[in-house]
Amino acid sequence: MEMEFGSQGCHKLKQLVNNVLDNGEWQDGFEVAVKRGDLDSYECAELLDTVRKAYPDITLNVEKLKSLIEQYLPQAQVTPISWLVSEEGSLIITDSLRVSRISDDSLIWVTKRISWDGIILNKITNNEIEGTWYCPVDSQAEWKPLKLSFSDGTILEGQEIKF
Repeated sequence: MEMEFGSQGCHKLKQLVNNVLDNGEWQDGFEVAVKRGDLDSYECAELLDTVRKAYPDITLNVEKLKSLIEQYLPQAQVTPISWLVSEEGSLIITDSLRVSRISDDSLIWVTKRISWDGIILNKITNNEIEGTWYCPVDSQAEWKPLKLSFSDGTILEGQEIKF
């Protein structure tokens, strides 16, 4: 759910269905969305299935996303990726060496190599992406702070790894 709707996925999904209902459209399964209060995880999953069936064009193009990851984050072919989702739905993805931002199935930016072999993405706040990067050449601390500009991927804290 977070991959398509962000961290407030359930709330946004319910809001999307409410907007459709306000326009007089009904789908079997929408009755979950008219419940008062928050939906539990089971109800969210049920509503998401209904929305996917009714509106297949609003979900991510998974094949295009996979192609972008393989092209711009080559390490992802041998290591698992990890990601954050911004409030507006951009994906911040790392392959353990680089970080990229993908929005609306398009690559916005990708960093140069910024880690020897590990990036942990923690959060997006104040137009910055925060995390840590692995630096085994410094005996003081192997994991160092990482900050990137959300808008263009500029390294605000950390460094580019050059060979």
